[in-house]
Amino acid sequence: MSGKLVGDAGRYAPADLTVAERFVLVALAESARDTDRVTKTNARAISAFTGLALGTVKNALSELASRALIQPQGIARRGHAQDYRLAALQAHHRASTAHREDRTA
Repeated sequence: MSGKLVGDAGRYAPADLTVAERFVLVALAESARDTDRVTKTNARAISAFTGLALGTVKNALSELASRALIQPQGIARRGHAQDYRLAALQAHHRASTAHREDRTA
């Protein structure tokens, strides 16, 4: 468990993340090792931890990966944990905003 990584996720995550994306990032940071920023988990465990629907967690993981905030390590297998490496977030990440499609449709 890494309080430093949780703090970094709270302070430096991009401002335009959805609440679900931010919560998933914090959940990943909570279980990551400080030394290499790697966590081993799966969408079901994150769903149980956050109370978010499984589909919401999967969408958030996909968006975080597409924005290079997390990097899946290796190949995920159904029913098994996936390793994720968290990006080293810094102050410039907070200010950056990627073009996001309107998700209200």
